[in-house]
Amino acid sequence: MLAVIILCGVKLYNTMPKSFVPEEDMGYLIVSVQLPPPASLNRTTEKTAEIEQIIRGIDGVGTITSIVGMNLVSGTNNSYSSAMFVLLKPWNERKAAKLHADAILREVDAKISGVPGAMAFAFGPPAIPGIGSTSGVSVALQDKSGLGQEYLSEQVSKFIQIARSSGKFATVNSNQVNGLTEWNVEPNWELISRQQIDIGDFNRNIESYMGGAFVNFFSRFGKQWQVYVQAEAEYRSKPEDIFRYYIRNQQGEMVPVSTMATINRASGSNFLQRVNSFESIQLSLIPAKGVSSGEAMKAVVQIVEEHLPGNIGVQFLGMSFEEQKAAEGAPAWLTLGLSALFVYLILCALYASWMLPIAALWSVPVAILGALLGLIAGNESFNLYSQVALTILIGLAGKNAVLIVQYAIDEMKRGLPPREAALNAARIRLRPILMTSTAFMMGCIPLLFASGAGASARQVMGWTVIGGRTLGLLVGVPLIPLGIVVICWLSRRGSTKSKQVEPAAGGQSLETPINDH
Repeated sequence: MLAVIILCGVKLYNTMPKSFVPEEDMGYLIVSVQLPPPASLNRTTEKTAEIEQIIRGIDGVGTITSIVGMNLVSGTNNSYSSAMFVLLKPWNERKAAKLHADAILREVDAKISGVPGAMAFAFGPPAIPGIGSTSGVSVALQDKSGLGQEYLSEQVSKFIQIARSSGKFATVNSNQVNGLTEWNVEPNWELISRQQIDIGDFNRNIESYMGGAFVNFFSRFGKQWQVYVQAEAEYRSKPEDIFRYYIRNQQGEMVPVSTMATINRASGSNFLQRVNSFESIQLSLIPAKGVSSGEAMKAVVQIVEEHLPGNIGVQFLGMSFEEQKAAEGAPAWLTLGLSALFVYLILCALYASWMLPIAALWSVPVAILGALLGLIAGNESFNLYSQVALTILIGLAGKNAVLIVQYAIDEMKRGLPPREAALNAARIRLRPILMTSTAFMMGCIPLLFASGAGASARQVMGWTVIGGRTLGLLVGVPLIPLGIVVICWLSRRGSTKSKQVEPAAGGQSLETPINDH
């Protein structure tokens, strides 16, 4: 029976969804808005205000703060992007399930995704602040063969199309925009060298004129101010303005840029990103409802391996990267095994026996199976908080077993055979076990209905602990007396000589395999 329970637990663990940490209701959402480049800042401001009005009409939304000119996903600043921080109403005003941050996020995303003239999508903050910038799955597809941005963009478009039709993702978005007009500066390095101008000086001057360069700080009015050097707007508004610049050579002479470089019109993307030195395009994916982050990450890898060429690599970012590293580290079964071993060694020291503690741990597999069933009942995934709760369950299961095993040992010392001693111990200790276990589970019930900040983590622990304690109480506790009888029988058969226990008053000596050393 114990073997069947263990096999069921292993089968259930291998098939259930897994994640790193659950997505929490952090009290706010983030919306990324991007217009077709090169839209002006005024046009972006108008479109952002239009999307704001749509979001304000959704129940549960409080205040909205917009930053026009910033792309939060890519970390770039431009005139055709904006970021919106949507602060939700307080948690005590959003107790209904439809007002949970996840439900509001899906409603917001559904309403703004069809706004004409802009690409807008919503996402939540990362579950652990400071690790990444978005919730869900963050991944970069890499061009490992160096075939160029156009080739990589084609493969990313193919990936997005397959991912959206897979049913595993609610949204799949990329802030990369290709086919934009750009101007490339083509320096003549031979002429630059002849003019005795350092290549680094040439690049820095062009960068400072056209883009700007930080110089230093200065103090005024009790504050620190930054100093930037940059050409005036009328001298950097057209590509041809670059030919109006001069660069000083090593002899102090001013050399015109027009004699050392040319400009060419080309097509490119709105920004370039490299991950691990490979040219990459970043994607943000929100898993569909009921799909864990672990399942979504497996789906990403599967799509790339089955549908894209072998020179396209996958690199997870932010929270997804941390989840990948956690999955590659020590597995959950190792953590639980070490916890059970620790409890076993403590019981070995308590009973001065290598065999009897095994009987005390018979209820542990039952508790673990109950915890997994509890997670399924609560529609939760197996994550870091589940492992913490399972570690607690192993200790609690051992505590219940100690009550029965210790009393059974005392009964055997009085002269009772193992079977009767185990049954007496179970009968006598059943009441305190029921009382303590029931009180513990009653105290954990509020975790199932937790709301507000950190509610998801508390719900996961609640389902894990209550599921494990319930099955452990119904099935695990009755197995402990059986374990005592079996261990005593095995110890008696394996020992070369029986140990005699001093008989109780008026009794006779009985062979009692309390110790096996």
